[in-house]
Amino acid sequence: MKIVRTLPLITTLPLLLTACGEASLPEAADGNDLTACTDADCTVRITTGDKIPLDDRFGMTPIKVTVDEDTVTFESTDGDSGSFSTTGTVDVRNQLQNVSIEALGIKDGEAVVKVSPA
Repeated sequence: MKIVRTLPLITTLPLLLTACGEASLPEAADGNDLTACTDADCTVRITTGDKIPLDDRFGMTPIKVTVDEDTVTFESTDGDSGSFSTTGTVDVRNQLQNVSIEALGIKDGEAVVKVSPA
């Protein structure tokens, strides 16, 4: 008599189907609280149009954010005639003046970024 074991397939099928879905964004320790970034030490969830405020000591206007399908663009000025921008993908460290910004995840028009002093 032949015995067929189907239990392993039944118990692993939901796991296989879940693994086929897209990964979610990583946890943002500071949530959507962009004011947590004024000291250039935060991990936040951002969307297009957000502005990351920084303390005056960094010499930049708030960093304007644009989130695309798989990139994030950061733009700022020195308050006078100087302007700067950078565009990055996930796990690429970008630098504006003396501030480092790294996208930890990008999905559905949102991104989680880590901001730190450069």
